[in-house]
Amino acid sequence: MSDFLIMKKLLSFILAILLVNITYGATLYGSIYDSTLSKTKDVLIIIDSNPSQKFLSKDGSYEFEIPIGDYKLSAQKNELKAIENISIIDEGIYVIDLFLFQDLSEEESIYNNLDLEIEGLDDREIKYLNLFFLIIFLMGVFSFIIIQINKKIQTIRLKKHLNLMDDDLNKIIQLLKKNQGRMSQRELRKHFALSEAKISLMITELETEGKLKKIKKGRGNILILEKFK
Repeated sequence: MSDFLIMKKLLSFILAILLVNITYGATLYGSIYDSTLSKTKDVLIIIDSNPSQKFLSKDGSYEFEIPIGDYKLSAQKNELKAIENISIIDEGIYVIDLFLFQDLSEEESIYNNLDLEIEGLDDREIKYLNLFFLIIFLMGVFSFIIIQINKKIQTIRLKKHLNLMDDDLNKIIQLLKKNQGRMSQRELRKHFALSEAKISLMITELETEGKLKKIKKGRGNILILEKFK
């Protein structure tokens, strides 16, 4: 091999070393944390250098050699993501820690598209849309009022029913007292404009309260007021 070729290869080697030193003038490293400030493992780190560099961090840390310039550094694990815009202005060591958060880019895109769709409506369509929402709101208010009114009506009816039942129960007691505490159920029914089933329910209620006793006799019942025993 001639001296010329040896010298050429030596100069090429020295030039390559100089270019490497010029090109990769800074060290960038850091750690990756989640929302609880704990180191996150198995995170994909990407920096848009030329060419771009990718690194899968197994222990929650990373390191890149990059030249002076502006870069976007990103980290991603499943739905968690972090993006940092960094500027390398001089040779040396740069420490950038990354913090992973939920990636909301898809939700923002949907929201922006919705805004665009609404902005694309003409005045007439917007008017009808507002009217539609107003009708839905009024229907909700009307339904709420109806429900409250029905509740009050049911409460009033229940109170009225209980009061009427109390009056009828007292009337049975008074009738038994007038008849020396003893009376047939058939005779009792003549004093009430109520069905036989309703009379039976009232008698059962008084039995439960211990105010009277019912004795079966033939096809009918004899009612006995307890305190007259």
